[in-house]
Formats: sequence, structure tokens, C-alpha cells
Amino acid sequence: MIQPAPQPDTGLPEGVSVNPPEEGQISAFSFPLILFFVAVLLFVALLNRRFDLILLSLMVLTLFGGAYLFSRASFRQLGWQVQVDRQRIFPGETLTMTVRLANAKFLPVWVKVRLGMNRSAAFAAEGALSGECGLLWHQQARFDWPMTAWRRGVHSLGAISMMVADPLGLYPREKLIAAPRIVVFPRIVDVKPIELPRQAVFGLPGRRSPVKDPIYLLGTRDYRSGLPARFIHWKASARTNRLQEKIFDPSEQEKVLLAIDVESFTECGAAEALERTLEIAASVAVQLDKRGSAFGFACNAEMADGASRVLSVAGHRHQISAILELMAHIRPTSAMALEKVLTGRPSFPGGTSALVFIHAIGPTVAGWQNVLTSRKIPVVLAVYDTQGEKHIKGLSFHSILPMNQLGSMNGSTQWTKQPHSS
Repeated sequence: MIQPAPQPDTGLPEGVSVNPPEEGQISAFSFPLILFFVAVLLFVALLNRRFDLILLSLMVLTLFGGAYLFSRASFRQLGWQVQVDRQRIFPGETLTMTVRLANAKFLPVWVKVRLGMNRSAAFAAEGALSGECGLLWHQQARFDWPMTAWRRGVHSLGAISMMVADPLGLYPREKLIAAPRIVVFPRIVDVKPIELPRQAVFGLPGRRSPVKDPIYLLGTRDYRSGLPARFIHWKASARTNRLQEKIFDPSEQEKVLLAIDVESFTECGAAEALERTLEIAASVAVQLDKRGSAFGFACNAEMADGASRVLSVAGHRHQISAILELMAHIRPTSAMALEKVLTGRPSFPGGTSALVFIHAIGPTVAGWQNVLTSRKIPVVLAVYDTQGEKHIKGLSFHSILPMNQLGSMNGSTQWTKQPHSS
């Protein structure tokens, strides 16, 4: 049941952000102006003892005064709730925004709700994103608006306009409520397996490896007899008053850093190429997650909501969600050189290889190449535009064909490997 929202409460559920409510009177019948003319008419009627005009003045005053007071009281004890069934989706998926209204007073109210959303941007809606209804005492109403996401990013669904009015519609009043923000991940497409340099000492990467790595601590559990004492987590044991042992992640033999040089895209105004590249990078991350590899992410883009540009290389089960979240926050503008982002990281795990996505081979490559080479990280370069490609010592290339040669977005993404002699 929806609880009524007392003034000045917004009535939104906890966790949903809202701008300060704006309330305004948007009527051509200004009450002070009507009051002035009625007062003049009443004064003239009293001077001339015109009882018909006196009665007319009182009726007009009662009508407009009652409508004005009715409109002023319409928002009182009117509760509302705005929710979406999904706040994180992929392009092509559908979410439903629900607006619930509850009138918790004996005074009936007319309500009109409308979502002011720019449909041409990231979402497409079926039908009109508006509705109106009359609520009697202690009555509720609900509006459901399905919409489909079409573009990656962090998007606000706009502002919800809630308008109430008196029964005659003379004095409508309006409040604006901020709709929830939606995170749209990059589209996942089919990519062919990519061979990356790695050290497969035991031949089994990721979580399938039989070797436990004491560096990758996942958590604790009750101690099992027979394990060495070095596996006991003494602090956790003291905290729980029970002997606890450490749980380690298996030794990760394949560790991959996915990096995107956004500057190479912004220099040539290739915003759409960046979107296609993000789709490829996200699909590679999903592929690495499925085969149990450890992977991280780095980019040099402007980030929405101040999100981090770097995610450390790790192999836990929430890593893919974290990387897709960061990719959704990327804006098509460069914030700094990629080498500055990589230099800011103190270290990478041993055995890490890098898969770097760029638009074309250019002067920006040498900077971050030196950073990765100095840390003994082998690099695989994914190039969107292979025209004018030049050989750079120490790098091997995986070139991405232009998207107009890849066919449907849901089809197979083709990768071509161009070998270079040392």
C-alpha cells in the first residue's frame, strides 16, 4: 500500500533520487486579479444597492475562491511512487516504469502525469508516456510505461510532470519529479576466440587451475582438520570465536588487461566507431569470464558520475558486472593520455597481458606502449581502422574490420590477425 506523502516530502521510495519539487500555478485566471474585479463589482453594487450584482459578485467570489482553495489542497496527502523494474539493461531490452498514486484524504483530486523524455536519444516507448485520472477519497491509481533501450550509457529518463487541478480546471498546479537513472551496458556481440600471450604453467587457466594462490583471498569458512596452520585466518577466528580457514582463488595463469585509447577515437571524431569498439571489448570481457580468466579494464575517457577509469585485474564472479558498469559510464570524450592512466596504477599481477583497443595506429601508441613494455606486459593491439597501419616493434596486431563489413549487430564479429615479423 502506498503511504501518503506529507508536505514537503516527495513521496518517492528510498533510494530514488529526486530534484527539489517545483510547484507552480499555470492558469489564466489569476486569483488576485479575479478578486480585484469582484471587489470592484461588489463595491459598485453596494453603492447602487443592486442586489442582483451583489449576488453575482458573491457567487463569482465563491466559485473562484473555492476552486483556488481546492487546487491549493490537492497535493496534500497525495502520495506517489516512481519505480522501474530494471535499472541495468542491455540495448534492445525493455524496462517498465511504474507510477503509483494514492489519495489519502477525503477531498477528491484530478491528476495528470506525463514523462518528459527525449525519445530520440536512448529509449523508445510504445504509445504516449502520459495518463490522467480522477482519484476519490482513499483511492489509488497506477500507470505502466514500457520502454526499450537503444543506446549505451547512463541515462536519465527525464522529469515526471504531475499536475493537479480543481474540478473546473481553473487553477492547475504542477510538480516535477526526477525519474530514475538507467545504466545501459554495451551490446554483446559474437566474437571469435582471441589468442593472448600467457604463461600456462599448469595448462589450466582461471578457476579450473589446481593451484591455490595465497595472494587471491576470497573469504573464510570453518576450519577443516588436516590443513596447515598457515591457512588459518586468526583475526576472523577471534572475531567469530570459531576457528576459521582462508579460502583462496585458484592461481590465475591467464590475466588480461582490457584497455581502450579513447583519445585515438576523439581525435578523428569517430564516436560511432567508439561505440562499436566498446561492444567488441565488452564481448571479449564476457568471453574471458566464461573461460575463467582474470581480467581488468582501463580507459582514458571522461566518466559519467565520476566513475573510476581503471578496474584492477581480478577473477571473482562480480568482475564482469563491474567492467560492464564502467563501460556504460564512458563518455565519447578523452580526459587524458592513456599512459597517464596506466602510470597511475602501482602494479599489475605477474603474467598479465594487455589487449588495447584503438581507432588507428598513431602517435598516441608510443606513450602507453612504453609504459606496458617497461612492466613486461605483452600487448595485443585491436585496431578499428587498419588503413595506414604501420609496424611498431614489440606489438602484435588483431585488427577489427569496419562495422559496415561485419553485417548484423547480432551476427558474428570477424577478427583478422595480421602477423608481423620481428
